[in-house]
Amino acid sequence: MNFRGIASALLNSITRERGWRSYMIWFFSTLFALIASSVIIIFIANPYRNIPFAPWKNSPIMDIEQRFHYPALARSPHYNSSVFGTSTGRLLRPAKLNDALTGSWAQMSMNNATAYEQYRLAKLFLLHHPQAQHILHTVDGTWCGIGETYQKFTNRRWPEWMFDEDPWNDLPQLLDSKTIEIAVRAFGYILGKNKVRLGNDGYSDFTPENTHYDLGKVLKNLYGEQGKRDPKPDNLQYSEGQLAAFKFPTHGLLKELYVNKNANTKLTLAFMPYHYFIQGAEEGKIYQVRTECKKRLVEMFRMVENVDVVDFMFHSPITKNDLNYWDSLHYKREVADLIVREIAENSQTENMRVLK
Repeated sequence: MNFRGIASALLNSITRERGWRSYMIWFFSTLFALIASSVIIIFIANPYRNIPFAPWKNSPIMDIEQRFHYPALARSPHYNSSVFGTSTGRLLRPAKLNDALTGSWAQMSMNNATAYEQYRLAKLFLLHHPQAQHILHTVDGTWCGIGETYQKFTNRRWPEWMFDEDPWNDLPQLLDSKTIEIAVRAFGYILGKNKVRLGNDGYSDFTPENTHYDLGKVLKNLYGEQGKRDPKPDNLQYSEGQLAAFKFPTHGLLKELYVNKNANTKLTLAFMPYHYFIQGAEEGKIYQVRTECKKRLVEMFRMVENVDVVDFMFHSPITKNDLNYWDSLHYKREVADLIVREIAENSQTENMRVLK
């Protein structure tokens, strides 16, 4: 079918029968109607919960791009505690945290988030919750990179305009195809056609059901094509002097966030349980750097009250059991619930070390 020919014929028909003036009136009237209907749909659906005068204040979260949905959650007065981090902390359920640690918890861990992105979101939460009850910041490799600088953003979109305190500058940014798509999904939710992508507290379980667990596939994710084996030690390791000279540039972000926090706000820094193979051998350089990273954070917060630093990122019964994992970084929900229980008990176990 020649769509270009059909469109040309239609245009010629309109201009021949009505003339260019009528055509332009028709064109701009149609364009205005489309824009007006889009504005109305976005206004009513309020897909990012950031339109200050919208009628639907707590609209369902119909998209998985947390960077756009979590700023409103960080400002929400309904929560006094929150989890921050990457996907390695996303399975920590607010419902379990509410029971084990008390408080009203939100889950604001973001997929593939850089340390800087985590910092920006946590900073926004603290701005709106200066009396926060508890912050659980999950720590992984994003906080243990060495060098002079750090990467601020990934290739994912980052809505800088959502992180300031001017809600009005959000409005011009909302008129795009992605926002309209999410708004339409919200109306589909009302009609029972669509499901929410994230809960009101920011939580969603992104892992498959255990009934779909394929150990063979998981072992390939964990060890590659060469099969199950122990990580190989490094013959030449870093000296103490070399380790002491390393700079961890992202640590300054944690220092800015939390060293001068409200004394009544409980802070837990929790190193997440990578599978032991990706941690590397205990006699290896990667393991050495991560150990140094932990030591630096403990030292940073040594004199700050109401701070716990706990560690699940070592060779332990959890991390050495392949059946606990979907891939090298992501464990099962049962492990996540165990992490919450052990953090609440705050006692040294075979799976958790209390560093501070």
